[in-house]
Formats: sequence, C-alpha cells, structure tokens
Amino acid sequence: MRRAFVFQKPGLVRGSVQRNTALALAPLRLSRREAAERVHAALQEVGLRHRAEDAARKLSGGEQQRLALARALVMRPELLLLDEPTASLDPVTTEAVEGIVAGTAAAGTKVLLVSHNLGQVARLASDVLVL
Repeated sequence: MRRAFVFQKPGLVRGSVQRNTALALAPLRLSRREAAERVHAALQEVGLRHRAEDAARKLSGGEQQRLALARALVMRPELLLLDEPTASLDPVTTEAVEGIVAGTAAAGTKVLLVSHNLGQVARLASDVLVL
C-alpha cells in the first residue's frame, strides 16, 4: 500500500518548490517526463504552480504546509496520514488545506487525520475515533 505522511511542521530541503515536491518521487524511478507531469499536477492541486521555481524555505507557513501536501500527493498514495495539518494556520489557509484534504478523500484516497480541532473533524471526517 502506498502511504504518505504530512507532519504538523513541514520539513523542507533547500531548493525550489518544484524540487521539494519531486524529491518524493525519487524511489519510484519514474521517467523525467512522468515525474515532471506529476509534480506539475500536484502543485496545481494545492495552488502552488505559480511558485514552482521559488525557494521552498521562503514560502509562508501556509504555503509550506500546502507544499508538504503536494509532496505527499505526488506519490498518489492510497493512504494519506496527516498530523495536525492546519495547526497555527490562519482561517483562510486552513480552509484551503481542508479543501485539498476533502478533495483527496473524495477522489478515493483513505485519509487518517489527527486533530485537536473538533470543528475540523466534524467537517472532514466520516469516521471518528476519540482518544
């Protein structure tokens, strides 16, 4: 099963947004063309296509989190694991991230979301486990 994980605080490497996204594909040994197509699609999906050549570490916190989502989604995971993906984000960015997560789930990816935000859980979850 293909899995991808997005941490609460994204870990980015030096380099462009595009390079950070493409790094996730290295183990798959895709052709350059297919890798480029996947990166383009993932960045488009999270609204960062226009920032592809920008330095990843210069993005805002919300943009960095969307980049982390792109890096996970470029793998086309069957299971997406999210740890507090909207912690410390403003309401507009939180809504954008939630939209990406909801769209990913609607497309058939299983999503496991850890959150302290019960409103977010109510908006996104079909099944809830409270610990």
